[in-house]
Amino acid sequence: MDAMARASSHPKDSRLPYVFLNVATSADGKLAPANRNFVPFSSGRDQELLMTLRTEADAVMSGAGTVRGKIDLGTGGAKYQKLRIKKGLAEYNLRVVATGSGSLRPDAYIFQQTFSPVLVLTTSLVSKTYLRAIEKVAGGIHISKGSKINFTEALLWLSGTWNIRRLLCEGGGEINGALFDENLVDDIYLTVAPVIFGGRTAPTLADGEGVSRVADSIKLKLRRLRRIEGELFLKYSVIRK
Repeated sequence: MDAMARASSHPKDSRLPYVFLNVATSADGKLAPANRNFVPFSSGRDQELLMTLRTEADAVMSGAGTVRGKIDLGTGGAKYQKLRIKKGLAEYNLRVVATGSGSLRPDAYIFQQTFSPVLVLTTSLVSKTYLRAIEKVAGGIHISKGSKINFTEALLWLSGTWNIRRLLCEGGGEINGALFDENLVDDIYLTVAPVIFGGRTAPTLADGEGVSRVADSIKLKLRRLRRIEGELFLKYSVIRK
């Protein structure tokens, strides 16, 4: 049985945070063109959804590739900070970056924005020199043994040490795929934009090994569907046996 099938066949550990994904894809299911150079391609409505979902999370997580450039995973400004407080959350969300190979540079833009801690998930694959450099700028580090991040252990650390109860993941595809493999995803907010990227190597909503049989796929329940002009806004929940 494939990893994804194994993951979806048992209940989720109640100690783990609620995990919801926010993803915008092209009509052919791509997160970005084949060169993986991400440029926002969805509408302003989708960008508003992204920021609104952040007001419902204790922390926002993404991969190192997603936070290249001037991306800080922050609240988006005073309007959203007020919304967070109104909802009973801290003014600023915590930020989590996963970098299994240590590709997140210590001088990255996200570390220069100090309004909330940046928590780093990595592996024992990275060097001690790299860890010493990251320790100087990160609020906390979780190291998984081996070459792959164990997201179950990492999320238990986020919950137990940092009191993260609601975790919003903004990708990319490799992280999403790993979260599905470990039965960690609860809901998916998916925006489908009216564009086609093509490309056999372009990133998708859930990359990684995947399943070999349709019967082993993770099953979803459609909770919401809305069409605004050319875009579709959907919400799915993961069905667990």
